[in-house]
Amino acid sequence: MITRKLDLNLNGKTLTGNVTFTTTESGTITLGAGTLAGNLTVNTPNVSFVNNATVTGTTTITDVASSTFTNNGILTGGVTVTDNNARIVNNGTLTAGLTVNTPGTVKLEGTFSSVIVSQTTTIDLTGGTITALTANAPVVVQGGAITTPVSGTGAVTQNNVVAPTVKIEDYVTLKVVKGTDTFYGVQVRMTLSDAEKDKLANGDTLKVSLLKGSSVLATSTLINTGTSIADKFVNVFDGVTGYGSTYFTPNKTYTSSSWNTTSWTNVTAADKPTGVKVEVFRNGALVSTSTSSAALNEQFVDADSPDQISWDSLFTPVQP
Repeated sequence: MITRKLDLNLNGKTLTGNVTFTTTESGTITLGAGTLAGNLTVNTPNVSFVNNATVTGTTTITDVASSTFTNNGILTGGVTVTDNNARIVNNGTLTAGLTVNTPGTVKLEGTFSSVIVSQTTTIDLTGGTITALTANAPVVVQGGAITTPVSGTGAVTQNNVVAPTVKIEDYVTLKVVKGTDTFYGVQVRMTLSDAEKDKLANGDTLKVSLLKGSSVLATSTLINTGTSIADKFVNVFDGVTGYGSTYFTPNKTYTSSSWNTTSWTNVTAADKPTGVKVEVFRNGALVSTSTSSAALNEQFVDADSPDQISWDSLFTPVQP
């Protein structure tokens, strides 16, 4: 363990063993070129740390001054950041990737082939890129864009990117006749203006959620992706262009060539929807959200559904 602000110059040699830097002195510490055949731990709250070596074991960044750790070498084992306000500059190689295990904001500069998020955090990508992001906890990405698909169970929200916003116009009770079948359900009616269509990008997907309070009753995902999403927002209603819609049917399967809709089963009159959410994802990261808490419109009529349909009537023994 090194407890002073002291450079460790390996002079191209190999040092076998684990090395821990822990000091409250201020300045900069450099681990010189060579090989550390062991683990590296950095806990230097007032010192910026520069690594020029090859480290064969794990690297743990607990605390660094100005929250800066610069890697110019090769970190072969996994690198874990627990500093609450870390700035990681990678000019070298992180063979096993970087794990972010802090609730603070982590600023990443340089290229990172793999980043794993293990607790709720924020990543600032100003000056940085991530090739593969695994979100095992919720993460907000700001200052840059995730350009490749993400994985993991945590929600990824991407801020400060140009993304389309879908306007929720209404959600209504509606009868639909399809072949010999008649369906009664809820149609979500949306618009996407020409200006918003111009913001669509490759990797975009669109998901509509029917809500009761904060709970999701059912979801519908547009099969079209990327800029072709615009092709499903071409209808005109009451002189307004850019309309699109999706349809939810309680206790009955309604198939669509445009939307993949989850089953909405065991629905009763008590499950009346109270809102709608529309989300745009880009490469798996959430980039735009629209919500409406307006009441379900049970007075809507059109040429194909000329009679008003109450929500409760959907659950009477004989449908209207």
